[in-house]
Amino acid sequence: MTIQEDYSDWLEIKGVQIEGIASEISGIEEEKARKLYGQKFPVVGMLAQAPAVIVKALAKVRWYRIEPHRIYFIDNSLGLGNRDIIKLPLSTECDGADQ
Repeated sequence: MTIQEDYSDWLEIKGVQIEGIASEISGIEEEKARKLYGQKFPVVGMLAQAPAVIVKALAKVRWYRIEPHRIYFIDNSLGLGNRDIIKLPLSTECDGADQ
């Protein structure tokens, strides 16, 4: 998974890459995710009042949880592909080989 802003120049990219296991969520977990998303984007949190196009789009959305094994901070301004590993608590995955 990658989290970054949209950059027009690859050499300016900064962000986070996460390696791990992604799994679809449902039930109470999905309800919690939808509620959190609705707090960030209020139009989604009030579906009864949302435009039909948004309601239709959200009906197709699937929600996922990621269990991170490795996390990297990417900073291409220091060189294309430059990334630093962020050590996770209780992780044995971080051996520094990818630095």
